[in-house]
Amino acid sequence: MLNLATWRSEFATFDEWLKRILPNELGSSKALAEKIRANIPLVLLLDGLDEVPEADRNSCLEALGQYGVKPGHQFALSSRIEEYAKAKDAPVYGQVEVAPLTATQIEQNLLAYSGLTPEAKPLLNAIQKDPLLKQAIENPFYLNTAQLLFASGKNWSEFGFVAGDVAGRQKELVERFIRWALTHKMKRYYIPEKIEKWLGFLAEKMEKEKLRVFELVDLASFSSWLIWVFKVVGNATLIALTIGVLSNGNYSLAEYVLFALFCVFLLVAIAVLIGVYYLKKVIFDNWNEEKEDTSFLKFVGYIFSTLILLLIFPWLIDKDVVKNKYPYQKFFSKAELLRLGLLHHLIFRFLFYSNSSLPLRLVHFLNEMSRRHLLEFDGNLDTETGGGSWRWRHRIIQEHFLTMNDERVTMNE
Repeated sequence: MLNLATWRSEFATFDEWLKRILPNELGSSKALAEKIRANIPLVLLLDGLDEVPEADRNSCLEALGQYGVKPGHQFALSSRIEEYAKAKDAPVYGQVEVAPLTATQIEQNLLAYSGLTPEAKPLLNAIQKDPLLKQAIENPFYLNTAQLLFASGKNWSEFGFVAGDVAGRQKELVERFIRWALTHKMKRYYIPEKIEKWLGFLAEKMEKEKLRVFELVDLASFSSWLIWVFKVVGNATLIALTIGVLSNGNYSLAEYVLFALFCVFLLVAIAVLIGVYYLKKVIFDNWNEEKEDTSFLKFVGYIFSTLILLLIFPWLIDKDVVKNKYPYQKFFSKAELLRLGLLHHLIFRFLFYSNSSLPLRLVHFLNEMSRRHLLEFDGNLDTETGGGSWRWRHRIIQEHFLTMNDERVTMNE
């Protein structure tokens, strides 16, 4: 199933979008993915039109219509009703609306599974006692939340529901579930108060950056000032090392650093040009003729200058990879091109950990929250392999932590 959230208006055609994302979805090379696309009839299952940015939805549907005109091109498209209704007519042959669950259907299903699943009997007893709860779980999200909550072994009376309307009961369900998830260890234990703070930070930053899915590379976008601090410090250090190597140690380390900090914004472009020029000259332009005039120390200096180029232009990192096969795939694939994204990431992780915004072992924490059903991981949680992204199990859970985070900030003020 392909997630349409990756669609952007920059794609001229749907074929172009498929060509971009299929290698990652299939876990194959671009050549093999293109061969499959050209020779094997594909029935595309396209999920989440409502997750496409509103400004891009109509262009997505237009491109999808052009794709569907060609013989043999078949697809199924899913979306929430409200967002679907606001977009232009989808180029489909038929529309199917999934009707809401009814309390009778839920009760019959719980009765059928009573004794087979841990939550069936206590939840059935609960909705027979509590008419508001019975109405509240007609929504699939609240039904799933109630199932997870009652699977903990608790009975209706232990949750202390007091709200007087359906909306209030739904809010209580979410609150009771999150309270349970914060304290219910699956594989790794974390202090509940720290979990609240970490998830509140994650919810706020994902909301600010308009991220529906979080990947490790997104951590760098969570604080622009950290990026600039890292650039300045990193560039200053490399310039100092370059100057030190080229001057053969005629100055003290303090003088190198001060000089580098002074000229970091003025001379970095010159350093880049010199580094690239001489590196090209040393490697590509008549190495044997230049060998006598080029010392090993100068060569190292040119390498440092080239590293500055890599630090100054992190946006050169290719962001077209849509789906990772493991959390650090993007970092290691870019390391082959001497990109320093992993170094950036480790420094950002340490800085966020030092101010208590996120745990140091971030992947372990995100996977544990996925086991507790607060997040969802696109890999295998049993082995903690595969995948490379996490998302909130539902927008309602993210909003809960956003609210908690806002309340915490207000109290601190």
